[in-house]
Amino acid sequence: CTAPLNWSSARAACAAAPLLMRLVRINDAAENAFVNTFATDLLGGTGTVWIGANDATVEGEWRWVQGTMIAGPQFWMGTSGGSAVDGLYTNWAAGQPDEGGVGEDCGMMNADGAWNDSPCGQSTMAFVCEK
Repeated sequence: CTAPLNWSSARAACAAAPLLMRLVRINDAAENAFVNTFATDLLGGTGTVWIGANDATVEGEWRWVQGTMIAGPQFWMGTSGGSAVDGLYTNWAAGQPDEGGVGEDCGMMNADGAWNDSPCGQSTMAFVCEK
C-alpha cells in the first residue's frame, strides 16, 4: 500500500481489508528479499515500508502482529545486543533496534532490506500487508 500512514493506521488498514490481512511478517531471507524488491519496485527505489514488527506491549520483546492483535509471536529479545528467539529470522540493520530514546516501538524495512525501529505515530510511510 503506497498511501503513507503511521504504523497503527497501517495495521488497521491491513486488518480492514476484505481479506482480513495483517502487516507483513517476515519469516526468512527469501521473503525479506521478496518484500524488499516488491517495495522498492512499487515505490520507485525508496522502498522504506512498515512491517508487522513491534515491541509496543513490552519494551524489548519484539513480536509480529497476529491478526488484529499487536502481540503475536515473539522473534527478538532486547535492543541491538539482543538475540533472536527460538532461532527465528531477523534482519536488523547494524545497531538496531536501538529505541532511539524516543519510544521507537514499530518496525520498518529500509530501502536496503534491513530493519529499523521507528516511532509508531510520528512517521508515515507505505506498508506491506499479507494474508
